Amino acid sequence: MSEAPVVILVHGIRTAAWWQNRIASVIESETSATVIPIKYGYFDLLRFWCPFGICRSGPIEKLRQQIEGVGKHYADRPLIVFAHSYGTYALTRVILQNPYFRFDRIILCGSVVPSDFDWRAVEDQIRGAEKRDAIINECGTRDIWPVMAQSGTWGYGATGTYGFGTFNVRDRFHDITHSDYFTNEFVKAYWIPLVKGDKVTFSDLDTQGGGTPAWFNLLRLPLKWIPLAAAAVAAALLVVHPVKLFGGCAEGLKPYKDQCVTEDWLAGRKDLKRQLGDVVAEVNKTLDLKGGRLFPLMDAYEADPTPEKWAEIVEVADVLLKQIDDGVAKALAYDSRISDIGNNIILITSTGKQTIEKKYSNAFSTVEKQWDGRQFVVKQITTVKEIPSVEQARQWHQQLFDMHQQLQAEMGKLMDLLDDDGEPGGSSA
Repeated sequence: MSEAPVVILVHGIRTAAWWQNRIASVIESETSATVIPIKYGYFDLLRFWCPFGICRSGPIEKLRQQIEGVGKHYADRPLIVFAHSYGTYALTRVILQNPYFRFDRIILCGSVVPSDFDWRAVEDQIRGAEKRDAIINECGTRDIWPVMAQSGTWGYGATGTYGFGTFNVRDRFHDITHSDYFTNEFVKAYWIPLVKGDKVTFSDLDTQGGGTPAWFNLLRLPLKWIPLAAAAVAAALLVVHPVKLFGGCAEGLKPYKDQCVTEDWLAGRKDLKRQLGDVVAEVNKTLDLKGGRLFPLMDAYEADPTPEKWAEIVEVADVLLKQIDDGVAKALAYDSRISDIGNNIILITSTGKQTIEKKYSNAFSTVEKQWDGRQFVVKQITTVKEIPSVEQARQWHQQLFDMHQQLQAEMGKLMDLLDDDGEPGGSSA
């Protein structure tokens, strides 16, 4: 590599990642690289096992922000990422969701990325012609944790033990456990050459042969279904014996957590969640269109402005504008059905009036304001008389990108409200 690379280190779960600074010192003493350890906070086992996206999204978003910052600060230098354990999963989510990120080499170790992850979908984000030497997956044949992750919950794979086995990823096997990669000897033997841009070599185990212990096959059983089966049994008991489990409710009331509520209250809550879900769906469509199609087109135009490229941008912007208009319409329709009463609001639902916390109304109002800003910028793009200068296009690009980040944050708040399943915050009126 002609320029000195920037190396990012990403850790796994249940750790303060003390190894990062030591490994950073080894790499910087042996190469001209700048090493940046990135931390996303202590990620506990409970959230790791939780199969829902909201449980795992925090570290992914923090990692995205940090990689984006590194990319802007060191824009002209090669970028190499070393990721361990859950950090490998978070990294692939970030790459997949941010097509404008670019990397020169990606090194995974203790990987829990699913084996069916489609690296072809992100190959344009890996610089260089030889993708196989740019994506290296270090595997430990005595590492049980990727196997446990795959068998114990959804969304993970045992690629840190068995590899990907694909044409565009270089699997390299070692006779080690989950965290044995972080010795000075291992780093000097296998990672320093990667930072220097050397060709990938085979490991000792690769040349000598070997594999996982036979008893690892027991861990590959689908253990994830055991708690699901237990939950199904508990749900059946709940239906058959609700009085026994909840202590019973008066006639006409239904048990909800440790309270008894009316059927109208429950129906109103479902109506509220449905409306929240509509707005979240509109936000998701808007984010997908901007991040997935519009931004790459604007990148291409800024690099080489032509009328044809601008025509493509305007075509996508027209679709985006319609989505924004639809989102604003839904938010306004929701606003028309509520009225303030102090710290709460009254929502007119399909079952009558529902008194709920004002935070639900505030979320819609905030998203509505976010959409208004996007309308203004996108309308400028679609109505410009001549193809704009690169400077003007870049200004619009940056405005939309900044608002893209803000909308992601507001979508997270809406999702929190949508998934809020705590005790009822109001009563039917």
